[in-house]
Amino acid sequence: MLFIIAGADILLHEVTTFVDRLKNEVVMLNSQRGNNSADTPSGNYEVEGIVFDKMLHGWLDFPSFAIDENLRTQALNASERRSGKSWKAWIEYETSKHLLFSMFIMSSLLTTIYDIAPCISTAQVLGLELPSADALWEAPDERQWLDLQNSTTAQLPRLELKDVITPFDFRPGDSEDGTN
Repeated sequence: MLFIIAGADILLHEVTTFVDRLKNEVVMLNSQRGNNSADTPSGNYEVEGIVFDKMLHGWLDFPSFAIDENLRTQALNASERRSGKSWKAWIEYETSKHLLFSMFIMSSLLTTIYDIAPCISTAQVLGLELPSADALWEAPDERQWLDLQNSTTAQLPRLELKDVITPFDFRPGDSEDGTN
């Protein structure tokens, strides 16, 4: 229960920070334009409009489309990126995996807490490769990353989410192929 409250508090803080940042940007833009007349909407109304627009796009399922597109792009490029030797390309690829899994976890948490439809279903992410070893992710520079790539850390098997979820998906007495 404490985890749920902390998660909701973090989400509320992020939304509040986002709205405050939007307000500051709107006020700054209005002052740069010299729009201080009475017929100009206040910064709060503009921010509310932007937030409403974001919510409306969410209701129309635009975020799910964007997520689907991101998942498709990652799946198509996975083998190409896996074989890449560039540290920067690896960082981009690994960042996208971390982001997608974070979005999946947040979607699952919100679904559990508020009983809403998930933005990302488990089926959409089952084929995603799990993030690489923490040591690789935390390497402070390219040299250390290359050293870790050449060590046994990089030789660990590359697992997908389905590899770690599937064993928990069976009822007692079921075999892995789904037959009794």
